Amino acid sequence: MTRRIRTLLPIIWLMTLLLLPLVAYLLGVRQPLLENHGRTAFPDLNRETVREDGTFRQMDAAIRERLPLRGEAIDMRGRIAMKVFGDSANGDVILGKEDWLYYRPEMLICEPSGRPAVPMEDVIEVLTRTIAASGRRPVVIVPGSKTITHRQHLKGVSEAELACLKEAESRVQERLEEIPGGHSIQAKLDALEAAGRPTFLRSDTHWNSLGRTVFLRELLDGVHPGLAAEARLRALREVDRPGDLGSFVGQERVDQDRLVTVTRRPRTRFPRGKVLLIGDSQLWTSIKAPGADGRTVLERVFPGQAECDQYEMQEHGCADPMLGADTVVLESVTRNFSLVGDTCWRPVATLAATVSGHLAGWADGGATRGLTPDSTPAGVAYGDDRTDALRLLRIPVLGLPAGQAADPPVSVVPEGDPRPCALTTVTDDELDLVIPVPAGESIGDLELQVSGPDGVELGRPRVLTLDDRLPSP
Repeated sequence: MTRRIRTLLPIIWLMTLLLLPLVAYLLGVRQPLLENHGRTAFPDLNRETVREDGTFRQMDAAIRERLPLRGEAIDMRGRIAMKVFGDSANGDVILGKEDWLYYRPEMLICEPSGRPAVPMEDVIEVLTRTIAASGRRPVVIVPGSKTITHRQHLKGVSEAELACLKEAESRVQERLEEIPGGHSIQAKLDALEAAGRPTFLRSDTHWNSLGRTVFLRELLDGVHPGLAAEARLRALREVDRPGDLGSFVGQERVDQDRLVTVTRRPRTRFPRGKVLLIGDSQLWTSIKAPGADGRTVLERVFPGQAECDQYEMQEHGCADPMLGADTVVLESVTRNFSLVGDTCWRPVATLAATVSGHLAGWADGGATRGLTPDSTPAGVAYGDDRTDALRLLRIPVLGLPAGQAADPPVSVVPEGDPRPCALTTVTDDELDLVIPVPAGESIGDLELQVSGPDGVELGRPRVLTLDDRLPSP
């Protein structure tokens, strides 16, 4: 009997998905455009494409986006897949034990398509130390994944995948503990988990009240020591919290959670725009969730302070508020680090322009080096300079017409592997070229390939030391 039901249920789902919406379609009901983008095109069907799984996923999406009653059909498909077949209706969602849901893209950093070009921990160090060298106080937090932090209900993931992700996250947390301005909360989360107190929501990618409390204490005290106690951070009454992962599989999933807020405005106040908050949804859900009185941590503790989304760094959106800030908070979950690694050259180049450093020269003896469209080797003259400190080599570009893009671009590329947060190519006079130099490496040993339009020159390089000094709050 059970086997017969398993055979009939896919047929019932297909009738619900296709026949009932089709009847509504024939009666004139239409599905509106979804999520501000056009509908998926129907795939080309031929002898080759019908053998590919992607063809049928595209066909499924094209039909669902055109027929009415789409939401109801998706909901029924999700319920049948999960409750009857124990399968996920969305490849991005992993069904764990006891109704726990996990987000598969957390493991992208261990796959070729999502692996950062440079080690995440090196990106963190360059960013954090550059913020500090510019005279600003860094507060950098990289939350660990739900997949690793609360893995006791996880299933369907290989040990090799988990080992890769755990190793990558462990390197990040270890580096955060070593860098002034870096803040690791992983040990505190792990201690709660080991005591049987989960720190993540069952049906969501974000922390529950315990996880948010740990994060907010670290964030507030990182901005100003003792700020969390001043603000009286508390977890209050229970509320229903809809889970974002439930919506991914066509289900409304609600978890029990507690409101986390501050119960008084702290004595420590910050002038408007002097704290810059950069982050993703883990930051925003922690500081923008209303408390019992409807007010948020952001309103109580950081009124009038600047905010910036990680994606804005791609468009130079964080430059002005960063230059105006005394404290820069940067939060990013691990799965977003390809984006952070690809865009961190912007804040590094922006802040490096405010650091004085020491002048170097060009190995050919000239005060400036003229460029040609053909790539030529170049070296920097700076003596015997090996040190235990990370440094930046900042190279000004002279002679670029203001507001006019250089053709070809000015390029100074060091030999070897890509360097974290390096700016090696510019087309206008907005930013200087910036190349990180790791501890123990001699600047004089750099092998650079330089090129650019005729008439443009590189000024004398400047060496910026990124040491352990941390500006006072």
